[in-house]
Amino acid sequence: MTNETFSKTLGRRIRELRKMNGMSQLDLANEMDVTLNTVSGIECGKTSPKLDTLYRMALALEIGLEDFFSFPEEFPRDKNVRKKVENLSRQLLLLDEPVLVLENVNLMLKMRDRK
Repeated sequence: MTNETFSKTLGRRIRELRKMNGMSQLDLANEMDVTLNTVSGIECGKTSPKLDTLYRMALALEIGLEDFFSFPEEFPRDKNVRKKVENLSRQLLLLDEPVLVLENVNLMLKMRDRK
């Protein structure tokens, strides 16, 4: 993976995590005490964030640093599919037992892949 590809992939992951938390770019920028252009540049892959920036971002999103680097194999390209996935992710976060639901989803995906 090239530096440019990594920056874009990381930016998409950050956007996904931000949206899953129901935050706008401005909300995240305000929480981190950075400019909107900083968040936008990171999400577009134009800027590579420093470690302290990622740390503040993780605190604002209430996630671990490792969550930034768990890239899905492929991002859905269809905008409607992405919106459905983001909506489902937000709903899962509201559940009392989201881990149990995610384990079941992973099990179903594994069963599907075996076919």
